[in-house]
Amino acid sequence: MAAEFEMLKTRSGQYMFVLKTAAGKTLLTSELYQRRVGALGGILSVKRNALRPEWFERRAAAADQSYFVLKTAKGRVLGCGPLYASRQAMEKGIHAVMAHGPAARVVDVSET
Repeated sequence: MAAEFEMLKTRSGQYMFVLKTAAGKTLLTSELYQRRVGALGGILSVKRNALRPEWFERRAAAADQSYFVLKTAKGRVLGCGPLYASRQAMEKGIHAVMAHGPAARVVDVSET
């Protein structure tokens, strides 16, 4: 089984998606969207932009942890990676998004 985008509806009624590996590990978590169609558009943007290494912004967090943000060409944040214990692990996470994001299928659990 390949990676997949899981689309969810929050308790507040907003939509979001999570890109997960076949094993269920989170690779990327989206921003919140007011409407379902916005979240679907965000997924399409991730699929396109994940092929562009220059649109992954590497960031430092507390306690020597790192994470990344995937942006559009205009600088809009599409989603963030989880916290990684090392920069090397973060780079592997970015590589996984680039390798699996463009072909990942969408699983919509927002209405269940």
